[in-house]
Amino acid sequence: MKALIERKLEEIRGEPEHVRLRYVWGLVAVVMVLVFSFWVMTLRDNLRSSDTDADIQTLKDSLPSSAKDLQSDSQSVKQIIDEAQSLSNEGVTAAGKK
Repeated sequence: MKALIERKLEEIRGEPEHVRLRYVWGLVAVVMVLVFSFWVMTLRDNLRSSDTDADIQTLKDSLPSSAKDLQSDSQSVKQIIDEAQSLSNEGVTAAGKK
């Protein structure tokens, strides 16, 4: 097989440039058809997948609970900040009385 390929390459090398360019463009076309075919098959499989729809629905369902968690977390942070400010103010007033 290797000898056959080497022989064919030597034949092509002996051809004029315009003939070699035909070989190049022919091979480019064949490879592109293969790549395009593979892309179409994988695209078709991805579009058929209903798992994506289920994943999106699960994400949509989890968003309201995530929003509630964020609200409660923000209230907790706000309380911590308020407590820190009041402690800071108490420290300043205690230092001023000394």
